[in-house]
Amino acid sequence: MKKDTYFILENENCKGETFFYAPLKAYCELIDNSQREESVQKHIQVISEIENATIECVHLLPPNLFLTLTNKCNLNCKYCYAGALDGEACDVTKPILKNAIDTYLTKISERHLEHCHIGFMGGREPTCAFELLKFAVNYANEIAEKAHITPTYSIVTNGFYSQEVSEFICNHIHKLSLSFDGPEFIQNFHRPAPSATDSFNRVFQNALSLKKSKVKWQIHVVVTAYNINHLEETMAFFNAHFQGTQIVFAPMDQADHKGQVMPPSPELFHEKLEQIQNRYLNAAITVERDLKTLKDYACASVSNQDWYISEKGIIETCMRSSHSKDNLFTIGYFDETEIKFKLLPQKIEALKQFDLNQQEDCQICFAKYLCGGGCPYLRNNGAWHCDLIRVYAKTAIIQQYYEKDLKRHLCALLDFDKE
Repeated sequence: MKKDTYFILENENCKGETFFYAPLKAYCELIDNSQREESVQKHIQVISEIENATIECVHLLPPNLFLTLTNKCNLNCKYCYAGALDGEACDVTKPILKNAIDTYLTKISERHLEHCHIGFMGGREPTCAFELLKFAVNYANEIAEKAHITPTYSIVTNGFYSQEVSEFICNHIHKLSLSFDGPEFIQNFHRPAPSATDSFNRVFQNALSLKKSKVKWQIHVVVTAYNINHLEETMAFFNAHFQGTQIVFAPMDQADHKGQVMPPSPELFHEKLEQIQNRYLNAAITVERDLKTLKDYACASVSNQDWYISEKGIIETCMRSSHSKDNLFTIGYFDETEIKFKLLPQKIEALKQFDLNQQEDCQICFAKYLCGGGCPYLRNNGAWHCDLIRVYAKTAIIQQYYEKDLKRHLCALLDFDKE
């Protein structure tokens, strides 16, 4: 039997038991340490008769198109890595927008796909270029209709926009990620408006509008050393006003920033997150990384390679390129002379090689199919913490085990009641 077919994971809650975990079979069971050898052999026999679980082959999925409309922003976030208020203001041009949409929809059509996804995001705030946002949606709808393709739209926004923008979003956008750090004192400290400290009231009101709309949305909370000890208070706030909405807690990026706030320690972040997950068992609380799905790549940035097009027409497969000095994710650019996009095949192929099978240190790790080999950017910058990823992964595995175990007990009780 292959070395990575199964792993034995220690159970901190009960020293007399351990977990038998077979990732490729999506199989996890408790074993009694007093009969460990016998139990392991029994489970090996069980998994030998189970078909392999589905590994999400993200490299087979159609790419998404993400458009950066502007480098402008209307907030002055203390942890901003993109220097949102620095430099000369610049919007994407309509030729770049139109050509990006045309090129993308042509590729979708060539693959005989009926659906596609176009998102609006970037290191800055897309609603600061509201007229371009409307233009892009209307133009994409027009071209997609001719090609018999149905597009969906998403946006990543700070929520600090007008009533007119709010109405457009609620009527035309399908998915939305709202950057909102919670209680008023945290939001106003983390994410002040340039001309004043208060961003909370407007963002809160727009969040209430989203709650009433048909938009599928989530709240993205950045966790820093400033608010790490207020996570329970933050969760209580969201639970009171937006119960049922998915809350994503993401530790502050380790990349260059203004230095006004600092990242939380990874260990403290995990401890605090676990506390609120245990307290709010029915809430949709997640971390930035998906550690429940089996996958062969860390993300779409290195597999099917989504297109993130900057306001200057650079094609990247990940937004981290906005602060990556080595242009790791740059795979193409807009040629202003020929008025068309040109791809860089060698860069595309180089990124595709970054899967978990190419990472030597992944081969004997139980979590490799959950993290997919890790983010190339974070690995290259020494910010990928394998030990911590294993802690997150183990927590996810054990949570799934207990969820399945609870369902088994419920099913047994229901069958007993029927008798």
